[in-house]
Amino acid sequence: AQIVERLWDTTHHYRRAYAVLALQNTELMEVMRAERDLLFGAIVRRETDLAPRMLSAHIRRTHMGLLQHGELLDGGND
Repeated sequence: AQIVERLWDTTHHYRRAYAVLALQNTELMEVMRAERDLLFGAIVRRETDLAPRMLSAHIRRTHMGLLQHGELLDGGND
């Protein structure tokens, strides 16, 4: 639980920035929801091989999206 809490706290800035993208893009919002549902489903079903892969794929895709929109991370101060 402490690891999850620490991860949650340290990724707040990135989640907020990515939420800006998702609010502007309905398709991206749908992908985010589908990933969440798949991840939580794997956790509930105790699919210990699938859940980490789902989380890793989500983090990787989110990271790539944020790299394309770096202005969201630096507050637009280019």
